Amino acid sequence: QTIEEFKQSKQPVPKQIRLCQEHDRRLNLYCFTCQMSICSDGIITDHKGHDYKLLKDEVGKHQIKLRTAADEVSKIQTTLEEGIKTIKKEELAVTSEAIKQEGLIETHFEELCDALRARKIALKKEVAAMRAKKNKILEEQRKVLEDAVATMVRGSGLARSTADLGDNL
Repeated sequence: QTIEEFKQSKQPVPKQIRLCQEHDRRLNLYCFTCQMSICSDGIITDHKGHDYKLLKDEVGKHQIKLRTAADEVSKIQTTLEEGIKTIKKEELAVTSEAIKQEGLIETHFEELCDALRARKIALKKEVAAMRAKKNKILEEQRKVLEDAVATMVRGSGLARSTADLGDNL
């Protein structure tokens, strides 16, 4: 059977039987002294007097520890995923609130600009009215002064004429 045929068959991967390199027997013990897997012949020869146990018992203990650790990691993962969801919701809320606030700023800014434009128009009207009022007063004063000057010119002309009459006497 080729690798492709095996993949397509979707059969579980067969467990590989590990053999002792020295005795060519199945590894079925774990030597704690040497920290390695050994075969049953090894306890008689190379690992005599060492601390060892059945490999399947030790594997079972480690499997339990690994499953417990995997469960803890899954719990942490779930908590982190919930945290990510919460953060994403907060990001959306922040973006939404920012857009809302920007709209309010734009509205208030336009209202302020409209108020300033209206005030500008009102002030220009006040200035125009004050200018017209002052120009009217100044025009009246100018006319009074022009009349006074005209009267003086006539009076000085009469005074000269009268003085000239005295020359003829």
